[in-house]
Amino acid sequence: MQLYPGLYMIDAPFEGTRQINLYLFRAERNLLVDSGVAGVPTATILPYLDTVGLSASDLSLLVNLHAHADHVGGDAEMLEASGGTLRIGAHVADAPAVADHRVLATQIYGLTDEAQIAALIKRCGANVPVETRYADGDTIALGGISLRVIHVPGHTPGNISLYDPAHRALIHGESVMGPSQMDDQGYLTAPFGMDPPGYRLGLEGLYALEFDWFLSSHRPPAGGDEGRAFIEASLTSLQEFEATCRAAFAVGVTNVDELATAVALGGRYRPGPRLVQQVSRLLEAWMHEGVVQRTRAGEYRLK
Repeated sequence: MQLYPGLYMIDAPFEGTRQINLYLFRAERNLLVDSGVAGVPTATILPYLDTVGLSASDLSLLVNLHAHADHVGGDAEMLEASGGTLRIGAHVADAPAVADHRVLATQIYGLTDEAQIAALIKRCGANVPVETRYADGDTIALGGISLRVIHVPGHTPGNISLYDPAHRALIHGESVMGPSQMDDQGYLTAPFGMDPPGYRLGLEGLYALEFDWFLSSHRPPAGGDEGRAFIEASLTSLQEFEATCRAAFAVGVTNVDELATAVALGGRYRPGPRLVQQVSRLLEAWMHEGVVQRTRAGEYRLK
């Protein structure tokens, strides 16, 4: 459906009950944002393009918001349908995983089991060349529409949002991951990716933007007030996590594993490798900032 002149949202179902919003910018150069899992282009994108008088060969760019299967899995199909003319882009930090899906499986998803790796690669389709690699602050000029690339690490190292200042529209994708939720075993989720400090900076940057459209990969389109409230809730959840981490230093931790265990117990966060990586990155940032120091006895302490 058309959201405003030049921007369309494609509602793409996949894998039973799952769904992803893809975005199409129509200007002098046409841009598709994300491609779904393998099969989505054939089932949804190409038929939708036909309804608005376009074909894959009319697209100049396909930009992936981040390196996850449901965002990049249709890239190869779209490239083939375009006759090889479509240029694929991603943030420089995620580009290697977009281009090589074994890298995506092992480095982004952290998979080690070969059967699981093969299953994920199947969802991602064939490997593709990533010809355009973006950095924070880059501009994607489409002729009549210009988009700013905003790097928001957290969901993945190279996760990005796209901002259309002329229409006050923010396509955040999954840059804003929402508040912690209680799972069915009573654990709080920690939806901050592997880089909580980077995620915080990204959220603060998005909150400072002026936007009337808040556009997600997996939620209905929202307005500015709802979007800012969602960012605020995400920041509050991150602040609660950081407070739990600060409290954990009181027990006298000497390594990252001990810190993660104390955080899991103190905040009811699910223990495991993901939590270890999160507290490790936060500890690294806090030590660099001088917030935390190590005593002669080997303990980490807040200054």
